[in-house]
Amino acid sequence: MPEGRNDMKNLFNRLNDRQKKSAKIIAAMLIVAVVLFAVLHVLPKPKTNNSAKHETSTETSSSKESSKKNDDKKNQTSKKDDKKKDDKKEDKKEDKKEDTSTTSETPTTGTTSTEVQNNNNSSSVTNTPSTNTTSAPQPIYQTIHHEEVGHWETQVIAEAWDEPVYERKIIGNNTGTVYASTLEFAGNTNGDEGYHVGNVQVGTTHHEAITQQVWVVDQYAWDETIIVGYR
Repeated sequence: MPEGRNDMKNLFNRLNDRQKKSAKIIAAMLIVAVVLFAVLHVLPKPKTNNSAKHETSTETSSSKESSKKNDDKKNQTSKKDDKKKDDKKEDKKEDKKEDTSTTSETPTTGTTSTEVQNNNNSSSVTNTPSTNTTSAPQPIYQTIHHEEVGHWETQVIAEAWDEPVYERKIIGNNTGTVYASTLEFAGNTNGDEGYHVGNVQVGTTHHEAITQQVWVVDQYAWDETIIVGYR
């Protein structure tokens, strides 16, 4: 048992020695780093690098300015060229308008076809005559009303007819003879032994036909528009 304890102590002592050595090495490295940092910051910086950098920066700035100027000049020249092109186009358009205005004149009579050459392009223009309506006479219209045309006709509502007239008479039973009175029946020699009283037609009443006048339209009323003059 005591030997095992001695071994453990030896291990712990070795570990402690290694930790102490590593701590010393780390401390020495930190000191060297601090010294180097201080030396680098304390020493004066060379001027050549700054001047070279300044010169390169000025050269780059001057090159940038010159490139910008060149770009501005190019833009200005391109704008001038565009303006010149636009002016040329407008001039061409105005020339075309003037040519078309000269060829759009229409004569008062007849039709003519003319050949127009514009910008080396030939085109045919046909002019049609224009009718001047203002100088033509204007007709004056008048409306005439025509009344309807017809005639009267007699229309029969009821035809003519005869109405029988009856009276109460003495009628013999045997022969049907009509007697004017009982005395006449009493003295008859016709063989009538009895009589009866009945309606006997003694005449007729004539009734004329019932008519009325009716208007028959032959032509209905209408309006006619005619020209009575000019102005």
